[in-house]
Amino acid sequence: MPGPGPHAADVATPVVSLRGVEKVFANGVRGLAPLDLEIRPGELVSLIGPSGCGKSTLLKLVANLHAPTEGQVAWWGGDFRAVGTDGRRLAFVFQDPTLMPWANVATNVRLPLDLDGV
Repeated sequence: MPGPGPHAADVATPVVSLRGVEKVFANGVRGLAPLDLEIRPGELVSLIGPSGCGKSTLLKLVANLHAPTEGQVAWWGGDFRAVGTDGRRLAFVFQDPTLMPWANVATNVRLPLDLDGV
């Protein structure tokens, strides 16, 4: 079974590309100033900075949990909403606990597998 890595034709294509991405929340707070970023296959990227500087906002934009106010997010050179439709997979782990408090450990662990039809 092939891994989640890039297809052979995608080696030069950035895994994720952000062009002019900016986030301003409804209350007027700027969550992320305009940003350009490319992450290529095999690169390791760390986001570091003080609380409130936009690290979590950036990750939520990349994962399509928030829409950018301006700019474009692309996965493998295409529409980031299509990730997963061609066999490549994307996962997101929240920084805060997101367990279902009414479920036991096994049910919480099994949920992603059930959602994926495993």
